[in-house]
Amino acid sequence: MKGRGKSIRTGNFAPTRTRHLDVPEVDLHGLRQHIGEARVESFMREQIANGARTVKIIHGQGQGVMREVAYDWIKKHVHRVADYQDVGPAVIIYLKR
Repeated sequence: MKGRGKSIRTGNFAPTRTRHLDVPEVDLHGLRQHIGEARVESFMREQIANGARTVKIIHGQGQGVMREVAYDWIKKHVHRVADYQDVGPAVIIYLKR
C-alpha cells in the first residue's frame, strides 16, 4: 500500500495519503465552456443543498478551459469555500458549514 512505508530518513511511518472515496464529483471532460459553467453551477447548488462538505470537480488537463471554469466558481463563491486542493486533473473543494 502506498504511503504506509517507513521513512528512510527518520524511520517513522509516512502519513497516509487521504483518498476521497465517497465524495460527489462532476466530470467536465469534453464540454464546451458555457455547458461546463452550467454543469458546475447546477452540481454545486445541488451538493450545497444536500449538505456536502467535500466535492470534486474533474477538469482534465487539456487547454485548461474547464480548470478555469472550476476556479472561477471558487472565486465567485469564496464565501462558501473553506479550502481547496488541486490534485492534477481535478480540484477538491472543502465547503464551509
